[in-house]
Amino acid sequence: MPTVRLAEGLSVHCAVDDYLWPWDAATPVLMMHGFARNATFWNRWVPAVAESRRIYRPDLLGCGASDVPAPGYHFTPEKIEAEIGAVFEAMSLSRVHWVGESSGGIIGLLLAATHPERIASLVLCNTPTRISDEIKGIYALGKDSTAAAIRAYGTVNGVAEPSATGSTSSMLPNRCANGASRRWTRRARILPHRCTNASRRSM
Repeated sequence: MPTVRLAEGLSVHCAVDDYLWPWDAATPVLMMHGFARNATFWNRWVPAVAESRRIYRPDLLGCGASDVPAPGYHFTPEKIEAEIGAVFEAMSLSRVHWVGESSGGIIGLLLAATHPERIASLVLCNTPTRISDEIKGIYALGKDSTAAAIRAYGTVNGVAEPSATGSTSSMLPNRCANGASRRWTRRARILPHRCTNASRRSM
């Protein structure tokens, strides 16, 4: 599997699904996973799409087969943009059809806004166009922001535990150190349905 070396010394993994004749030049598809997922999220999509397009499926840093940054590493939109830019360069991609799930769709929206020449089209799956104040309030749990709530109540050993279902709520801790964290988890379990409805209303 191809790996792409970043300027900061870390490497990003990118699965490539290429079953076309060498002379086929259709615009390729880049599939970007969402939060706490990886390139294998798209496995069942590959057979249908790969009949007519080359597919590139990167793992963001800390996900899948990509390198895990050191503790204290701060993810920023600029760093994520640099990751994707490095993939474009290493794979000689000038323009792609972007398929993004959840936060992978948000990354696609940002890239389309800043580099429209690189994004031929956007396919967004479970991607919110805005986060309602109600949802922000649930995550904040009485604090000023979600970040403040995480700092106050923490997660399970600093890591959210996914469950077998892979739902949005499964990214939250299911074993918590105190009562406030347990209340946060219980309240957050209602989010998938509400997020879906909020996303629909904002379209």
